[in-house]
Amino acid sequence: MKFSGSLVLGLIIAISITSCDFIKGLLPTASESNLEGYAYASKDRDDWGLLDSYGRVIVEDEWKTPPSAPKEGMVFVVNKKGEIEFFTVEEKPKQIGDEYKAVLPFCEGLAAVVEPNKTICFINKTGEIEFELTKEIVEVRSFSEGFAPYKNKDNEWGFINRLGKEEIDAKWNRVGNFSEGLALVTTYDKDENVYKYAFIDNTGKTVLDLDDEYDRVGSFADGRCQVLDDDEWGFIDRKGEEIIKCKWESATAFRDGHAAIQDDGEWGLIDDSGEITLRAKYGPGLAQCFYYPRTKDIFFEVDGDEIEAYNFEGDKLFSIDGTEAVPFCGDFTAIKDKDEYYFIKDNGEPVNDEDFDVVNLDGLSIIMPYYLNSTSVKSDFFDVGAVISGLKVKPALPLSCNLKQLMESHGVANEDLPKEKWGSSTSFRKSLELGDGQVAKVKYVFHTNVTSPEKKNITTTNYWGKAVTKRDFTGEFLTENDAKLKYIEWEIRPTGKGNGKEKMIAEALIEELKGAYPSVKIEAAEDNTNSSGSFFSVDNDGNSGNESLINVRLEYSLGHKVEFLVWLPEDVE
Repeated sequence: MKFSGSLVLGLIIAISITSCDFIKGLLPTASESNLEGYAYASKDRDDWGLLDSYGRVIVEDEWKTPPSAPKEGMVFVVNKKGEIEFFTVEEKPKQIGDEYKAVLPFCEGLAAVVEPNKTICFINKTGEIEFELTKEIVEVRSFSEGFAPYKNKDNEWGFINRLGKEEIDAKWNRVGNFSEGLALVTTYDKDENVYKYAFIDNTGKTVLDLDDEYDRVGSFADGRCQVLDDDEWGFIDRKGEEIIKCKWESATAFRDGHAAIQDDGEWGLIDDSGEITLRAKYGPGLAQCFYYPRTKDIFFEVDGDEIEAYNFEGDKLFSIDGTEAVPFCGDFTAIKDKDEYYFIKDNGEPVNDEDFDVVNLDGLSIIMPYYLNSTSVKSDFFDVGAVISGLKVKPALPLSCNLKQLMESHGVANEDLPKEKWGSSTSFRKSLELGDGQVAKVKYVFHTNVTSPEKKNITTTNYWGKAVTKRDFTGEFLTENDAKLKYIEWEIRPTGKGNGKEKMIAEALIEELKGAYPSVKIEAAEDNTNSSGSFFSVDNDGNSGNESLINVRLEYSLGHKVEFLVWLPEDVE
């Protein structure tokens, strides 16, 4: 049975394995993926549902955006607010959990989720939180064999267990997932400028040290592991012995006694002794069989608008019309023919209504499933308290303090100060390393008193800083007892997790100022907002004869620029 519709998404993955996959120890294996169905959409109604791997409708017209591929009986969908929701895979899907900023699919019954400005949590299939990771953990991947890789703030990787505890301490530059009881760990040696590889067991003990013998290392499958030596791939066993010589352009992991190898741009098969069982003369469809949970040793060759099916002995089984196909992961598989979709049996015959009860699928689009490499989610926790603390709001010093007192209070060194200045005021800047990877520039502006003006040659640059001229000025020498503070300007350009947190930082700074100046009232100024920022004014309660003001302006733009300008009140004579 064929059904037609407009293509929405879904290119069959190209299985040319990149070196990046290997260096991260993230070689995909069939066990990491489980093809449970396809997302589909009605052309007329533009609603999305799910088909099972036989092409039968599981969920009909349920969502306005495409769901993920089903995994362990669950899917996730991006809602109209851009947040992610989990649903059960059943005729009437039930939402579980909350709305999230980022998620990973369920693996071993748990899924990593991230809510806005929170640390990473893992939920179960009822949506309940099983455990929450500490703010020291900034990134995590899915569970494999009871362990999930995590990264801490120092960019070191380790492993947590199913209780969320840091079971294997983070001390490596990169790690892979556990496979067959072993996990690849990678250390970068700065002195030698090389990556060194080893395998650990589930206690964290090194059981195989490869040092820098190989350029890239994969993961174990069927007792063998891919390794790269001088741009050629081969395999080692669990003792580290090279049992299959490095001589291939690329190679997949072993599965059921075979691995796909690439020679001169074409793919073939070898057995577990390294003997060629199928000469390398085929396209990437052969390699695809080692990245899907295939149920049949059948691969597809696409030639224009025709698809040919072969078994692992190289016998041609049948030929059909089509432009895309995925390996058999059940009794049937999906074929795309231009803008039409249909399912076939392992003899190439189309599946029809006589094979099972099926909802009318005419006029549908489906997403052809493809393999996704292991991914991760990052914590969205932003330590705004550390950022504000680093801004050094100092209410204790009166504005009549001299320059020496100001320097001591703010940790400013003599070399930070300008040595000469002409005019009635001067300023200097200092960079602050704030919490959570943020940096602020602080500008101190203060009045000066002329104490001993004299002629002195002062070197200045022009406005653009491209030419230097020397001219004579009357310099006003600053001393530590001169100079009265006029205002302080903080400038922050949020990066990383600070992006999008401008309002949070602004509100926290206002609260800090309220605490620092309890007699000052802070209000939003009327008719003083626009698309580029928000402005706040601060009024003194007015116990003195002259009104003094603290003006706080928070300016943020599409470029994520934030400026905090705080004018501290001058002394009242």
